[in-house]
Amino acid sequence: MVKLKYTFILILGVLLYASCTKKDNFVSNIENGKNIALFTNTTKSAANISDGTEYPVEVRMQVQGPSVMDLTGDVNLTVEPDMTGIPDSMKAVSGTNFRIDNNKLTLKESDRYIGKYKFTMLTKGITAPTKRQLKLKVTDASGSDNVINSGKPISVTLSYACDSNLQGVYNVQVTRDDGNVYSFSNEKVTKIGVGKYQTETVGQFGNPPMNYGVTFSDSCGELTVQAESSTGGYYSNDIIPGASTTVNGNAQTGNLTSFTLKYSMENYHSYTAVYTKQ
Repeated sequence: MVKLKYTFILILGVLLYASCTKKDNFVSNIENGKNIALFTNTTKSAANISDGTEYPVEVRMQVQGPSVMDLTGDVNLTVEPDMTGIPDSMKAVSGTNFRIDNNKLTLKESDRYIGKYKFTMLTKGITAPTKRQLKLKVTDASGSDNVINSGKPISVTLSYACDSNLQGVYNVQVTRDDGNVYSFSNEKVTKIGVGKYQTETVGQFGNPPMNYGVTFSDSCGELTVQAESSTGGYYSNDIIPGASTTVNGNAQTGNLTSFTLKYSMENYHSYTAVYTKQ
């Protein structure tokens, strides 16, 4: 019985020793492992108006690892596009959707091995709205024996939005849900942001006096009135968006005949306002 007890203790001791040795080797391997040059994020989105402009896109890169603080000298990286796993219908095309002018990047010791890789998003000839994707991957890292490339790509989505030019002077016919119809002329629509507009006076109630309008957005010819709190004038009710509508013509070029807005007022009427270009 005593012999079995000592045998058990001996075996347990051997196992514990082996376990500690394995753990120590594991820790040592981590501490002595390579530093890795990589993208700091796995995804990136770039959204721009499809108006022929070339837009710069930046992705952040750096060196990470157990001995970054001990590195000396700059690290030179080579970056290449990679379309692996992207459906054909979504693949970004070089020279059409993007352009890489320089596939090299130097991460400097003086910048703590942090930098930004840049390429160009192309929009000329692209019909919006649409999206395209590409991946970028570090294929080579040099300048230090203790830095390797991660091989893990970043997925970049290029989103193409529409320009919008609906600003101008319109004749307006407003139909209220009770059947009343009101007509107005010289109604000014002002562009207040990218694809965002403000009507001058016509909009909320359909009969004078009216001293404020509504705000609406244009997403590639699809119009939506903005929900907002209405405070001013005789009435004070919240604006509630109605169904989205489309432009009769080309919202991007401003070559249109008319557009329609639908909305309602809380605790009041709903409206359909048709704006015809003068």
